[in-house]
Amino acid sequence: MLAELRTSSFDRMRLRLEGTGNDIRQTRSDMNFHLNEITVPVLVIHGTDDLLVPYASNAVALAEQVRGAELLAIEGGEHVCLFTHLAEIRGRVSRFLGAHANRA
Repeated sequence: MLAELRTSSFDRMRLRLEGTGNDIRQTRSDMNFHLNEITVPVLVIHGTDDLLVPYASNAVALAEQVRGAELLAIEGGEHVCLFTHLAEIRGRVSRFLGAHANRA
């Protein structure tokens, strides 16, 4: 899965540059969202060793600001932990969705 992502990303890199530049600009600006107003269940998933998006200032901060949010810290997980820890994440997401299915 990770190999396929890499291949598809590199094959289309030129087409993605404008969007990637926008992502970088947006995340470097003041992202003052009203996270305390979110009222739906939230599961934050993040690798603790992510070098691109720091765990503490992003995942932990988000989970602390969203009332009732749950944090799944992927110990040792890096930026692509969705691929490297897929089974663990799938299991947790499945349980999370099951726990909140009646709320919808």
